[in-house]
Amino acid sequence: MGRIKKLVSLLIFLVAVYLGWTLVPIYLASYQFQDSLVTLAKFSAAGVVPRTDDQLREDVLKKAKELDVPLTPEAIKINREGPQAEISADYTVVVDLIGGKKLTLQFNPTSRDKAKAAEAAQQQKGGN
Repeated sequence: MGRIKKLVSLLIFLVAVYLGWTLVPIYLASYQFQDSLVTLAKFSAAGVVPRTDDQLREDVLKKAKELDVPLTPEAIKINREGPQAEISADYTVVVDLIGGKKLTLQFNPTSRDKAKAAEAAQQQKGGN
């Protein structure tokens, strides 16, 4: 019984290491990509680097390529309100797992401040 328990524990440990090895780089790239969107939007809004929507889209694609984020130009959305720019992009990563299984991960990074987005959503709920 003790031997089976050790084998099961080892198997669980190996699965955790495998998933970490496989998934952590993908989530890290997503986090870095979102941080880049925030930075691009802030610089654009501040007028530090005046950019057209097409130039911003090119900057986003360049950063996505750097981070191995599978992104198409059509998936990038840029909304402007005055000097403010909000950049968002939706993409999917399909991870091949052991045994031919596939894991599909959806990502929706945005330059919008998450706290402000939550506050706006709460205001909309309260206003309706």
